[in-house]
Amino acid sequence: MPNENNNSQHEILTVTDSLKIPVGETISAEGNYYSFFKSDTLTGKEILYIPTLKNELLSYDINQGKQVRNLTFQKEGPDGIGDFFVINEINNDSIILIGKNHYSIYLMNSQAKKMATFSMKATGELSTREIFIMPTLSLLHADNKVIYQVHPAILLNEKSGKRYFDLNVKVFLSLDLKTGIFSMLPVKFPNFMANKNEYWDIFHFKTGSDLLGNNLIYTFSGSDSLYSYNLKTGLKKQVSAISKHVRKGNGVFQRKYTTVEGLLSVFAENTSYVQVLADPFRNRIYRFVAHHTDEWKKSGNLNDVLIYKPFSIQIFDGDLNFLDETEIFSKQSFDFIDAFVGKKGLYISNNHQANPNIDENYLSYSIFSLKK
Repeated sequence: MPNENNNSQHEILTVTDSLKIPVGETISAEGNYYSFFKSDTLTGKEILYIPTLKNELLSYDINQGKQVRNLTFQKEGPDGIGDFFVINEINNDSIILIGKNHYSIYLMNSQAKKMATFSMKATGELSTREIFIMPTLSLLHADNKVIYQVHPAILLNEKSGKRYFDLNVKVFLSLDLKTGIFSMLPVKFPNFMANKNEYWDIFHFKTGSDLLGNNLIYTFSGSDSLYSYNLKTGLKKQVSAISKHVRKGNGVFQRKYTTVEGLLSVFAENTSYVQVLADPFRNRIYRFVAHHTDEWKKSGNLNDVLIYKPFSIQIFDGDLNFLDETEIFSKQSFDFIDAFVGKKGLYISNNHQANPNIDENYLSYSIFSLKK
């Protein structure tokens, strides 16, 4: 069970408000997984950024509930970046993003002009790795540095003849935007994942990460531990926090499979600690835990593994002390992958594919507040 702090402080998340933003036809109301959120402490503005199907970046003021900017990126030419994936805005005139080239990070200005291209292709150990593109991964920015997970290299086990991911390596790259130098943070995959005789799939070694002050907070889908790394002091911390809903036989370490179908069934039938969100307004950390599901067996559609998993949310303070965990959200009305934290609380999308009340004309979020 999770490690609780000495004060035994318990908090729970309760829906207290909602947000609806009208959108056009270039935005799908479902699956806004590459969106990101910014709260400007100087102006007080809270902006939700949504990529569109036409390589646009739309900006919405969530307090006004309306669009405030439309920025289109070129796919080809001197300012071309292909189809962009992960993105973040440093300030009003500096945007960092990853396009079709999984070895490069681009720095763009507010007119979508390319200011710089940073390539890790010929950078030591990174030359055999690439930027990891996946919806729940975050392109983070702190102290003029970009932080992101790098895909592990694929090696050959000479004894078994099977290929495996090399997880005896560091996880996060750090790009200094002033010098253009890539380096790896001194953070490695958990030891139990680094055995070359075991094959860990991307569902389980993928991280979820966010920043809370100077601390990089991160979780591995296949590990019940929550981790932090202080970017200033180098201090590391790890706490074990097994979900209270884990049943015997539905942990994260059962992974015997030989086919893609087997891989997906393992992911569906076991627990995954898939994402973390930092709450700087309340000094809290929220970790989303995806639980066992048999939905794919009922439908015969293995895609249901990815979108129908029930989930709960663990709550920690800024020092990684466990505070509480919600019950499992059994109704498939929330899309927890599309979530962010604002001044009002934790916003979670209502636009789940199984929600019969989806309105394609709106992005809809429920706002959760902390209650003791």
